[in-house]
Formats: sequence, C-alpha cells, structure tokens
Amino acid sequence: MRLICLLVLALALIGCSTKLQLQSDTSWSGSIGGGSVSGSGSRTWSIHGGDCASFQKQTEGGYLKARTTGWHGQDRWVYTDAAYGVVTVCAER
Repeated sequence: MRLICLLVLALALIGCSTKLQLQSDTSWSGSIGGGSVSGSGSRTWSIHGGDCASFQKQTEGGYLKARTTGWHGQDRWVYTDAAYGVVTVCAER
C-alpha cells in the first residue's frame, strides 16, 4: 500500500511541472527567475509557479516567441519580430 501511495504522489508531482518554451530563428539573451541565459534557436526549461522569464533578440531580423505550459502555464505565445524585441512570460502561482 505504501508503494502505491508513493507511486501516485510521484505521478502527481510529474504532472504538476510547468514548461517554459522559447522559439526563435535568431540569437537572444534574457533571464529566467533571476538567472541569466543566452543562446540561439529554440529551447525548453522546467520552471516553478511564479517564475517569470524575459528574453530579448540580439538582432534586427528574425522572430522570438515564448510561452509557459503545464500545471501553472498560460499556454499562449508572446511574440515579437521587432528589431531587438523583447518578450516576457510568467508562470502562475
């Protein structure tokens, strides 16, 4: 019985994760929950409810879009194709 309870708890915690998805065709830099990140192309991170992320394109051309999905996610894309444009998303608490 104890093993079944632990298994149910583990599955519940896995289902409660929030994903931050970033899609881009250019280079970018930004922060996630206060930590700095940079790169190019698309990435996915696991984040906590209440965390916010902000990204800025490092070029005039291209696009950048981000969203949070999962337990605390908003599941809608925030998009920019402006020169050096910025997107910001937050996971709900």
